[in-house]
Amino acid sequence: MNKVQNSKFEIILIVVAAIMSSCAGENLSVNEPEKRVLGNNPNNLEIREDVVSPQNSYSIQTGDVFAVWWDPAYNEIAQDAPVVLDLLTDVRKDATENLGFGPLYSERDGYFTNIYIHVPGEDLFPDYFGNGVGFSEEEVPYLSMPYGSHDDRINVFHEGFHIMQSSTEYLVVDEDIDAVWIIEASAEWYQASRNADNPRAFIVAGSVYANPHFALWHLSETGRPEDPTDNDWLYGVRQYGTSVFLYYLSNVKSVNRSVISGVYSTDATITAQEYIYNQVGGDTLRSHFADWAVETAVGFDYLTEEQVEITMEELNFFATQDEIKANSLVISDSEANGTFCPPVELAPRSWAYSSFLINNTAAADYSFKIRGDKKGSDGAFSHFEARVAIKNSLNEIRYLDINMTDAVTGERSFSVNDDDVEIYLVVSSVPESFSGNQFFGYAVDITRNL
Repeated sequence: MNKVQNSKFEIILIVVAAIMSSCAGENLSVNEPEKRVLGNNPNNLEIREDVVSPQNSYSIQTGDVFAVWWDPAYNEIAQDAPVVLDLLTDVRKDATENLGFGPLYSERDGYFTNIYIHVPGEDLFPDYFGNGVGFSEEEVPYLSMPYGSHDDRINVFHEGFHIMQSSTEYLVVDEDIDAVWIIEASAEWYQASRNADNPRAFIVAGSVYANPHFALWHLSETGRPEDPTDNDWLYGVRQYGTSVFLYYLSNVKSVNRSVISGVYSTDATITAQEYIYNQVGGDTLRSHFADWAVETAVGFDYLTEEQVEITMEELNFFATQDEIKANSLVISDSEANGTFCPPVELAPRSWAYSSFLINNTAAADYSFKIRGDKKGSDGAFSHFEARVAIKNSLNEIRYLDINMTDAVTGERSFSVNDDDVEIYLVVSSVPESFSGNQFFGYAVDITRNL
């Protein structure tokens, strides 16, 4: 967020939205005097030059607390500026009225927040402009968006939330690398929660499905030495993909959205993961995480069929089957007797999960008994929650809780029918540990009787 971003993910999101405007002002033509402000301006704001000048070389349109700039050589952007202003106004009002955010810094200083719509490599704007929030030398935040992504509701909502983030202080991000994930995760959560029916709202969620054993806050540069990092999409967009858990909290489990936004709007001095843990409550969040984990492991059971199809197509386009580690163990039902452990490299870390898949062919009685290590590899106390999912030939799924007798042991017996084709055991590692990359081992005793 501290520099203009131009990632593959942002490019992927380009979808043209056709949305009518009602609040935008008139155009400021090239020959108008400097600092003339047109349009709706109840706060008597002025236009400020931050990284671009002089302003009378550009076309500018204002609305709410935003000023949209573009090169007049590309004046077709004029018809789209109202769309951008409407969407950003929507984000700002929602963030201030419902999510606890205050006014933007520029607004407090009496100026509009600048929004630059640019044609990369062709217009008057600097070549370093990409798609994202940047800061001037005076640390004034602005937003630049390339033509083609500027009126896409998904992209504007994501970047609009970044603008709101830039109005606050979340200093732990600068001090703790394990807090950085929330920057993109919360912005992507915001757009997804506001676009829940959009088929492409969860387009990078497959990056989490593919590596569920990584800690929630995992970044390529902060993983374990043995972790792969060579797939820029699979490992590089994961912080965006983790938004799917935040979405599950707010849109499926009805956790108040202000809990997610509160990481920024309340000047929290702890990592996002610990803040959310404290706000939701440890036992409740553990249960929510375990529910999310099993529903994700079976193929995002909480998303629409079209969303799942697009998400998995995206994953399979950017990752090979060898790179996708969705299940740490896959066995046939005839093999389902004995003690099984996830490979060390796939053992779940803090706030992560691993999945065992049994391909079932006949009616049978099963018993699962979990025996977890008391401590993780770096000494933190373990805590496991587990779920079972049973999928039949019609893709209907039923879920069962594993009865945990304490933080590391639990068991469950159940029966399956001959039309039940897949059995998932999903073990979530949810310790009171919110940083680092230690892993938490466990064993499962599986008994199957016909």
